[in-house]
Amino acid sequence: MKPTLTEIVAAYQAQDFKPIRRIFTLHAKGVDHVCPLVALAIHRGVVDRADPGIEIDGGANLALSWGSDLWSFEFVVGILDGWDGQEQAKDIHDYVEGYQLGVAAAQQLSPLDPGL
Repeated sequence: MKPTLTEIVAAYQAQDFKPIRRIFTLHAKGVDHVCPLVALAIHRGVVDRADPGIEIDGGANLALSWGSDLWSFEFVVGILDGWDGQEQAKDIHDYVEGYQLGVAAAQQLSPLDPGL
């Protein structure tokens, strides 16, 4: 089942995460800042918050791989592009659906943009 805005918000609240853009995970001053894919993967019990595989800022990130396998790569890239404030890059249904979810989540959660 694809995530909803309600589930993304609940994942942040239940896990006491803070939202962040342009990277998957950042630990700072005892606070875990994560993107929505990492929040969902941990919330759904797919990975543990201490797993180093969720800290990889690239295609080998465990949350990215999990989401791509479960929903589709286009949907996941859409979420990340929308979340990160990128322009919509494709007109593919899954991408657009993910993009709209990412934009809505970013508007609701106001992610921190690290050092940019």
